[in-house]
Amino acid sequence: MKIHIKLIAQFLSKAIKVRRLIERAGSFEDSAATLLQIEALKYIQSNSNSTVGSLARELTMSLSSTTQLTNRLVDKEWITRETNQKDRRVIGLRLTKLGKEQIRVCMDQMFSSHFKILASVPESDLKEMIRIFENIANSQKGVK
Repeated sequence: MKIHIKLIAQFLSKAIKVRRLIERAGSFEDSAATLLQIEALKYIQSNSNSTVGSLARELTMSLSSTTQLTNRLVDKEWITRETNQKDRRVIGLRLTKLGKEQIRVCMDQMFSSHFKILASVPESDLKEMIRIFENIANSQKGVK
């Protein structure tokens, strides 16, 4: 695999500019949740068999960091821990009503602020960006 250093540098430069545009347009900084917490909540919402281990793999984080993250989510009453009745060693993660509401509020805030910037991008370019970001994310699964 030939590394294209100039292309990578150009990509990172453009990515930083886009990030700054998005940050200036607004985010959910007024919210009580961080982006990482929202990603965790969304994963738990989408995966009924969520555990700390599965969440750690999804977020590519260590188990100890993911445990700290889930502790904060439990403290905020956005998730609960439930013992599996068939295997008491397995602790499941479940989203609460407060957690669902937090996802909704943050996603609404993020969508409205980011929409201003991304609405001007042609649909074909948005689809290509999604494809590229998925490739980047998928290429890093399992990489520490």
